[in-house]
Amino acid sequence: MNRREFLTKTLSAILTARLGNPYFLLANSPDPARVLFIFTRGGHDGLHVFHPRNTSPNAAINDFLRRGRPALMLPLSNALYTTSHILPMDPQGQFGMHPWWERLRSSNEAGTIPNNRIRCDSVTVNGQQYPLDHFLAFRLMKGVGLLNDVFNNPSTPVTRWQPNKSHFDQQARAFLGLQQIGVGTGYLAKIAYSGPSHQNDLFKLVGFGGFSQRELGGRPDRQILAFSSSFSQLNRGSGPLGLTLHSKSCASYQQANFRESWFDYSSGENWKVFKNLLADLQRTDSDLHTLFKNAFEKVAATEDLSEKIANTLPDPSVDRTFYDKFRPYYYNSSGEPTIGPADGITNLMYEIAKFFLYEPNNSNHSNPSDPSQTTAQSLPEKRVAALSIGGFDTHSNQETDLATLIRSLAGALHGLFYTILVKKPDLVGRVKVIILSEFGRHVFQNSALSTDHGAGNLLLAIFGLPVNSPNLNRRYDKEVGPTFTEETGFESQTISEYVQDLSSVSLRVNRDHIIPKVSMLSGLFTMMNATFPEARMTSNPSYFMERVFYQKNYLRCEERDACLWQEFLDGLP
Repeated sequence: MNRREFLTKTLSAILTARLGNPYFLLANSPDPARVLFIFTRGGHDGLHVFHPRNTSPNAAINDFLRRGRPALMLPLSNALYTTSHILPMDPQGQFGMHPWWERLRSSNEAGTIPNNRIRCDSVTVNGQQYPLDHFLAFRLMKGVGLLNDVFNNPSTPVTRWQPNKSHFDQQARAFLGLQQIGVGTGYLAKIAYSGPSHQNDLFKLVGFGGFSQRELGGRPDRQILAFSSSFSQLNRGSGPLGLTLHSKSCASYQQANFRESWFDYSSGENWKVFKNLLADLQRTDSDLHTLFKNAFEKVAATEDLSEKIANTLPDPSVDRTFYDKFRPYYYNSSGEPTIGPADGITNLMYEIAKFFLYEPNNSNHSNPSDPSQTTAQSLPEKRVAALSIGGFDTHSNQETDLATLIRSLAGALHGLFYTILVKKPDLVGRVKVIILSEFGRHVFQNSALSTDHGAGNLLLAIFGLPVNSPNLNRRYDKEVGPTFTEETGFESQTISEYVQDLSSVSLRVNRDHIIPKVSMLSGLFTMMNATFPEARMTSNPSYFMERVFYQKNYLRCEERDACLWQEFLDGLP
């Protein structure tokens, strides 16, 4: 592969931001930490992915949901997946993980998962065998969402409240943190670049596919590096140039996809965009000219370091010891657990594991006796990976599509934690995974036995535990947030009055939506502030510009010394 081809491929990677594709990020800070954000593009159905448990306190809510979404509820018996296969977290909680997550767990409502069902592998730690999930804490926040439409329409009767259901708008709010989504850029780069400088600054924040420069926080003088799909492909890839210039005006450039195989330069609208692109490249004062200039300056170092990171784990074509731990499992026609084919989520999580594990002396090409080489090849100790997965906009075929996606995600996360426990066990207690979406789905099913765009949702976090503090008897699992009910009596309240009470959320009050009462952005604020204190977010809430939500869900925590999001994080070893 010649230099020109590599430059073309790297620029393609830097600029590619295709909605719904996987991606990841890396960030810098002095203390070791690994954080993985998983963004489920399209809005996952929290009432399906996390299923109500079949307990006595849950009887009313289960009866209500079985009437409103019968096709999406687990049967009580005589099926491959039943309510006895739900994977509980908090022993007192309302919800458990749907059995699709079995690959991450060793026990369900019935007890220890038997060997004739899918379950997590065991790992040897300090000479003893443990199920993988002994080193994982699962925490669920209920009633979470973006509250902009609550405060934008405060006097609307709660029964008639309608949120913004645009994927574009709500995804922008989720990552820009703005009430006015037409201005500003994402907060991730602001946070990642707030710490001390690093020799490989380009790797402070690295996008993988599906995010625009604007969402990540890129600027003309600070473009965010993006890999096309893997480190080895970035380094040795080939193929047509693919660009999506989200860093320009979304109205004119969002669909400017240039691929030699199909792009028609002669069509009117495409030709206009292409001419604008060329004109911008020629102007030395243009943002696009600056973007390309900065990208070219970083190419050599990026190629060299990427090749070394690619060698952190074995090439699956040669050694599948670890790679197969990332693959999904399913039940075959005889009901037996069977390993499935690898997919995009599998492959991308394998790359994230390389980033999380990489150290200069792990590389086959490094020279540990040369300190200058080791420094040049190092990555920041604080690394934030973020994976975007498309396919969760399930207006139809929800049961099948969600089963495929969640089984794949569970398998990939299994591989991530398994590999860290085997290769670098002291790191596992510094790993956290946060799974979120731009909105939830309708409470009731639609005519296609699926769900349409909603509002509130459930957010899952998985925390790795130190090897000397295993999660015996699930002591570190927790469910936090308003209790879900099917109560009535809220008809006279406005939406702003209704959300003030954080004790409960009624699924009956508005059959189309779980009304969010807990700010997702405040949760991200709290968790990011805990990981990146050097960003000083507490004294500078401009990282999250939804000031009303910041004040409601964060500042009031300090006043009352009680906060749902702080409770969410409390008690971990």
